[in-house]
This record gives sequence, C-alpha cells and structure tokens, in this order.
Amino acid sequence: MRTREEILIYQKWYRENKRDKRKHNADGRKRHEEVRNKVFTLYGTKCSICNYDEIRGLELDHLNDDGAIERRKYQQKSLYVKILKNEVDLNRYQLLCINCHANKTWGHFSHTSDTSVLKGRLLNALGNECTVCKETRRGVLQIDHIFGNGSQHLKSFGRSVCRMYKNMLIDPERDSKYQVLCALHNRLKFYNNTARQESLELLSDALEVA
Repeated sequence: MRTREEILIYQKWYRENKRDKRKHNADGRKRHEEVRNKVFTLYGTKCSICNYDEIRGLELDHLNDDGAIERRKYQQKSLYVKILKNEVDLNRYQLLCINCHANKTWGHFSHTSDTSVLKGRLLNALGNECTVCKETRRGVLQIDHIFGNGSQHLKSFGRSVCRMYKNMLIDPERDSKYQVLCALHNRLKFYNNTARQESLELLSDALEVA
C-alpha cells in the first residue's frame, strides 16, 4: 500500500502531466487550424455549391471522389502541407460546406441496410428537418443527443447503431432527449461544446497552479 506521501507525489505528477498533455494537444490543434485556414483561403474560403463561408463549417472535398484512397497515403495535415507546397494537383480539390459534402457523399450509397431504414424511421418520428435551420435534405440530416451523451449511449449498446436506433424509436421520452440536426449544425454544436470544455479545463489548471 502506498504511503500518504507517495500518493501526494503521484497526484501532483498526474495533475502536471495532464496539464502538459492538454497544452500539447491544444498547441497541435492550433497549428493544424493555421495550416487548414491557409489552404481554405487558397480555395476562396466558401462552399463551391452554396457559398457558405464560415470557416469552421467548411471541408476539403476530392472532386474525383478518391479521398479514401488518398487518406491511405497520407494524413489530412500532410495533404494540407502538400497543397501549400504545390506538390499535388490543386484542381483535384474544392471546398464544400459540411452539408453539401455530406449530401454528395450520401448520394454514393443505396441506404437499404437495416441501420439506414431505422434511421429514416427515426428521422420521420422526430420531424424530418434540422431543429436549427430547417434543412430537409435526407443526406445531411443526423440524429443528435440533446444532452451530449451520444457516445455513452452508443457504448451501452455495444456500439451497435442499429440496436441504439431501435431503442430510441420506442423510447417514451424520445422527443425530449433527441433532435434532428443537419450535419453542419451538429458539427458546430460539437465544436462549441469542445471549446467550452477546454475553457473549463484551462480554468481548473489555473486554479490548481494558484
């Protein structure tokens, strides 16, 4: 059994190590965003289809739909660097907003699986439109856990989306726990929640140091 002194030493090490890791992760995200923003500026910083221009809601799209093949060759950040260094054909890419990108991708699949059918039924039950912007294109609609516990909920069903959807369909509290969001507003909600959590962690670190 550890002595009290050993426990206190470990707790101090753990807090300091956690702070360093959070700072390292935050610095990495900041560098990634800087490189990404330079690339997006190169492509006009707006969606090629609908002209949406908030940078957090934009994504780089492969015009020839070969993104999966390219991702096996190098990571997203590496691609951004190659674009800035003009080491790839710049005409192979375009900027799309998250919704237009999702709708384009959705069109490549048949959507006849059990999970897709259940998702369609759940979307119908929840109103079939984004709660924020009233978007109705099926390819961009997603089911959101209002209280942000989606990961835990999915884990409770062994990460089976199909089983989770079946449970959500018969949940008597369904309308108060879930909502429909478009892909764009679901991502923006995630970004805002992440930023809020990081702010709380930084405040906690500052209080510990003080």
